[in-house]
Amino acid sequence: MVWVVVVVVGLVVVVEMVWVVVVVVEMVWVVVEMVWVVVVVVVVGLVVVVEMVWVVVVVEMVWVVVVVVVVELVVIGLVLGVLVGIVEVHGVSGDSGGGVN
Repeated sequence: MVWVVVVVVGLVVVVEMVWVVVVVVEMVWVVVEMVWVVVVVVVVGLVVVVEMVWVVVVVEMVWVVVVVVVVELVVIGLVLGVLVGIVEVHGVSGDSGGGVN
C-alpha cells in the first residue's frame, strides 16, 4: 500500500514538473512573439521613414529642376532682349539704315 502512495505522489510530482515546463515554454513563446512584434514595428517604421525621406528628396530634386529651368529661361530672355535692343539701336553692321539702295 505504501508503494502505491509513493507511485501516485511521484506521478503527481512528475505531472506538476511537466506542467511547470509547459508554462515556462509558453512564457518564452510569449516573449518571442513580443520581440517579433517589436522587430516588425521597428522595420515597418524604418521603411516608412525611408519612404518619407525618399519622397522629400524627389520633391526637392523636382523643385531644384523647376527653379533652374525658370532661372535659365529668364536669363535667356534677358540676354535675347538685350541683344534685340542692341540690334534695334545700333543696327546690323553693313546696314546703311535707310530703305532700298
